[in-house]
Amino acid sequence: KRVLNAFADLNPKPIESLSAQDARRQPSPADGVKAVLKSEGKSDAPLPGVTAQDIKVPGAGGELPARIYKRDGVTGPLPVILYFPGGGFVIADLDTYDAIGRPSSRRKTEECGRKRRGARLSRCYARVLWNGGCGQ
Repeated sequence: KRVLNAFADLNPKPIESLSAQDARRQPSPADGVKAVLKSEGKSDAPLPGVTAQDIKVPGAGGELPARIYKRDGVTGPLPVILYFPGGGFVIADLDTYDAIGRPSSRRKTEECGRKRRGARLSRCYARVLWNGGCGQ
């Protein structure tokens, strides 16, 4: 509730009333989290112990952004979680969802749950194909 209140205090406009370009400039719930952390005197820096690597994945319409999170010090073949946010990155970007990817990469495999999210199927499929052929 504190995050939602902090987000509301940022006065975001209803997304449905905005163009995609204007919506991208709006505060997000991630900004609400940062506001709460700041009010508590806590850092909003990324969690330690996780390395993030931005990559491009080939898709039918060109390259697609993707981010790989990996716990520091872990080697060898690892399980994979593919996270597809709703909306297909029309308004948000990889940084918007960073707070989901980093903590997930720190969990033990058996702790990670599966969630289904809507996104453009072709983009999701391209990332799945890339992951299947990667072997890393």
